[in-house]
Amino acid sequence: WPSYVEKTELDLLKQPWLTMEYHLKEVSGGTELTLIESGFDQLDPSIQVEAREGNEGGWDFQLENIRKYLERENK
Repeated sequence: WPSYVEKTELDLLKQPWLTMEYHLKEVSGGTELTLIESGFDQLDPSIQVEAREGNEGGWDFQLENIRKYLERENK
C-alpha cells in the first residue's frame, strides 16, 4: 500500500508502495503471528522517518486489538 505522511509536497501515490507480510507459525499452545512491513528505504528520504514511525504506532495499536480479541475468544 502507499505510505502516508501528514504534510509533504510529494505525490505519495507516485512513491514506491510498502509491502506487508503476515506469517503464521504453529507453536506449542497456539499460533505465532509475525508482521513484516518493508519498503521504507525506497521512499523519498524526506518522508522515510515519518512514514515508518506512523506505521509502527498503527501496527502496535492493531496488534493490541488482535491480542484482546483472541483473549476474549479463548475464555
